[in-house]
Amino acid sequence: MRLQRSFLRGLALGVAGLTLMAASPASALMCASPSEQSALDARVLQTELMVAALTCGQQINYNAFVTKFRAALTVRGQRLRHLFEREYGVSATRRLDHFMTRLANEASYRSLMQGTSYCTATEAQFAFAMQYEPRELESLTSSLGSSGQHGIGTCAASADIAPLNFNIDAKTR
Repeated sequence: MRLQRSFLRGLALGVAGLTLMAASPASALMCASPSEQSALDARVLQTELMVAALTCGQQINYNAFVTKFRAALTVRGQRLRHLFEREYGVSATRRLDHFMTRLANEASYRSLMQGTSYCTATEAQFAFAMQYEPRELESLTSSLGSSGQHGIGTCAASADIAPLNFNIDAKTR
């Protein structure tokens, strides 16, 4: 059993490393609106809880979470798809799949690194999450530290960008 756990830990480290190395430099240029940030944060939380369910045998807690937050997660899932379609066009599905795989690999890696304390912590996270209402999903992701963990920045609003002034004063020549 010890050998199997050691092998799995090594495998997870390798997969996580390859996933991070394979991340496209183009994803660093990707940005998301505030509503898309909310969708990204919800996906991070859902992925963390999914990994906890699989790793710690907490499928009942995960199913209760998904059932309670189904409508809110669905809306945010649609926003997430639209974000990737806008950014990646015809390769949106593939890029979204890679993104979600990266999130799952990172969560799995954390679970391996934290050992037995991981399951104790995630059990508390499930209990905490169930105290929220679906309309409070954004507050929940913030409270559990899921906000911004996806690595995609917020787009600058067009109103925040000052126009360039190309008028050249004759005296400055």
